[in-house]
Amino acid sequence: MKVMSFNIKHKIFEDIFGLWKKRYRLVVDFIREEDPDILGVQELTRKSKKYLIKKLPDYQIVGKKRHSIIFTNEYNCLIIKNKYKILSYNTFSLSDKINVLGRKTKRDNFPRICVVAHIVANNKRIMIVNTHMDNSDYRNKKRLLNIYNNIVNTQKLEDEYVVLTGDYNMTRNNNNLEDFAKNYNDVLKDSNKSTFVDVPELLAIDHIFLDKRIKYHNEKIHSDSNDKGYMSDHYPISCEIDI
Repeated sequence: MKVMSFNIKHKIFEDIFGLWKKRYRLVVDFIREEDPDILGVQELTRKSKKYLIKKLPDYQIVGKKRHSIIFTNEYNCLIIKNKYKILSYNTFSLSDKINVLGRKTKRDNFPRICVVAHIVANNKRIMIVNTHMDNSDYRNKKRLLNIYNNIVNTQKLEDEYVVLTGDYNMTRNNNNLEDFAKNYNDVLKDSNKSTFVDVPELLAIDHIFLDKRIKYHNEKIHSDSNDKGYMSDHYPISCEIDI
C-alpha cells in the first residue's frame, strides 16, 4: 500500500480570481500519477473538497470541517481508494471537548481537528489518523500533541494497525514530537530535507508515523512536485507499507 500526506494549501487568497483551480488541476494530476492508496490532506476547503470528489472518482473522501466560519475553514480529509472498505470514521476536536468541533484555546490560532478512519485492507484492520497541528508556541503544541495522542490510543482497537499522517508543524528535533515518535516508525527519521517550500533549511514538519509492526520502504519527500507548476507551499511525502 502507498501512503501519502500532503498539505495542499488553503485557497482563500486565490478565491477572487479562481486561481486555486490551476493549482488543483496539478494536484489532481499528481495524485493520479502517484496513485496513493491512502492520502491525508490538510488545508482543504468546501469548494476544493467538492472539486477533488468530482475529479477523483476512484477514491472515498471522508472528514468534517473544523468549524462553520467559511473564511478560516478547513478539512483534514482522508482520501482512500474505493477498493478498501471503510468500517467507520469520525472527526475529533483537539480541545478539552474532543466531540465538539470549533473549540480552541487562547493559544490556538484556529480550532484544530483530526480525522480517524477504520478500514480493512489485505484482511487486516487499519486505523488511519490525519491531522494539522497549530503553528503556535511550544507549550500549546505539547497540549495539542497530548490530546491527539489520547485520541489515537482510545480510538485504536486491539487488533488494528496504525497509520498517522499530517502536518504537525513540528520538526523531528522538537522534544514533544520526538517523545511521541518513539512509539512509531518515523518514516522520515533519516531525512534532512524540508517539506516546507519556502524554508529549505527547516527539517520536515509533515510526517507519516506507522505502527512498529508495519514495514515500510521507498519513503520520499517529493521535492520535485512543483516542477510542472506550483501546487503548494508544502511538498507531499509518501512511503510504501507492507502489512
